[in-house]
Amino acid sequence: MAGEDRKRMWNRWALWALALGLAWAASVQVVETIHARHPEGARLACAAALAGAAVTIWLVRRRVRHAVLFQGLFWRWLLIGLTAIHVMVVLSLGGTSAARHVWRASAATYAACLVWLADKIPLWSSAIRCPAVVRMGRTLEIVLFNVCLFLLLGESSLRAWNAWCGTSPLIGYGMEAWRMLPSRTYGEYLSTNSRGFPGRDFVREKTPGVYRLAALGDSFAVGVVPLRYNFLTLLDEALPHIEVYNYGVPCIGPREYYHLLQTEVWPFRPDLVLVCFFVGNDITDYWPLPSERRMELASYRLYIAGRRLTRLAQEWYSTQREPRQQTPIAYAPVHISRETFLFIERERLKVCRTSCQPLLARSWEHTLEYLERIRRACQRQHTPLALVVIPDEFQTNPLLLQEMLHGTDIDERDIDLTLPQRTLAEFCRTRGIPYLDLLPVFAGTTDTYVPSDTHWNVKGNQLAAAALARWVPHLLQVDRPVTLSERATNSAK
Repeated sequence: MAGEDRKRMWNRWALWALALGLAWAASVQVVETIHARHPEGARLACAAALAGAAVTIWLVRRRVRHAVLFQGLFWRWLLIGLTAIHVMVVLSLGGTSAARHVWRASAATYAACLVWLADKIPLWSSAIRCPAVVRMGRTLEIVLFNVCLFLLLGESSLRAWNAWCGTSPLIGYGMEAWRMLPSRTYGEYLSTNSRGFPGRDFVREKTPGVYRLAALGDSFAVGVVPLRYNFLTLLDEALPHIEVYNYGVPCIGPREYYHLLQTEVWPFRPDLVLVCFFVGNDITDYWPLPSERRMELASYRLYIAGRRLTRLAQEWYSTQREPRQQTPIAYAPVHISRETFLFIERERLKVCRTSCQPLLARSWEHTLEYLERIRRACQRQHTPLALVVIPDEFQTNPLLLQEMLHGTDIDERDIDLTLPQRTLAEFCRTRGIPYLDLLPVFAGTTDTYVPSDTHWNVKGNQLAAAALARWVPHLLQVDRPVTLSERATNSAK
């Protein structure tokens, strides 16, 4: 009798644990949906979703009397099966348009079959007479159930924490993980405006006689130096008749530039859109937007947290083996080991290696596709577009390039340092987009980037600001409306 009591207790615990897990997962999904559309109402939505889930569980417990729904064994196998199907779909079809359809069809089929079989035959066959096999099967079932329950509750809790806190670089995914919080001061070197972007507050009303420039960029636009030394801040100060709105967000690329343009830039009616394109990672890296995620492994919070914690541990171990470098700038950036820095730069060097271009064909196609979308959006709004290309340090510093190639089998003859710039220049030329290449400005310099960081120091920001200050006025100071092609011709002159 004691054994039967323990079995009933286990079944009851398993049922309520799974019910709470499913309710929690459903409430988190509701919270994420509301948070994506109305960020200010995330916490209220979280409380409402949890209350609704609790009421739903109570009503089901009070009203539903079907025996199958209250068998712990049934719910345990339901969770195990659904988790196994989900994992297989993610590993095999994750990222494709068919992933969600296959997952829903497979999950519905499995649940229906399990309900039908639960009333017909026991899940553990009574024909098994060997006690050792029975114990092994029950142990395996318990282990699998707990693993699946951990995955369900862990993923849901991390998503809820991310939605509750706003953004978290440890578990966040995509642009929302890196976008800064509104009206926040990050140490002594950076503060954000009311919309979460660096620098001044944005106002809708335009000052007569003052042009408005909207700059889209990644971490170069945010900077690793104090904000007053940022090249966009210096450009704003150098051109009194032009106000620069900095739409910088770390770790983003052309896809996110297009998203910011459509959602953040147009309400402020800029006179010029300036895309700050970084050769190092704007071609190869991108974060899918929420509407474009299709059960990709890299979009699950448990995977993200595990991977980033592993990298942090590896980086901590690497930094303990080498002394810190002293940087003669006002703001000392986060230090990464030289080993990690060289690894990052070797990966970025692929955009300049002719042998790697076939492998990067899809990345180039994706990059140029979103630049074309940006051009068309600007054309529809009758707003000129300009592109400034930021070189990576290995393109400008010959000493760094030699250090990167040391101990590798990379052939120097395979490297074409101007290849990405030429591709972008041809794209802009055929579409009449004004184009400024900063590679000639920085070529041969060895002291314009922060050591082991890939970003400009104060001197690098000053060089970039000076080049833009000479170039931008030619794009805006015109006596009559002109086409993009005419602006490109005037810029070239």
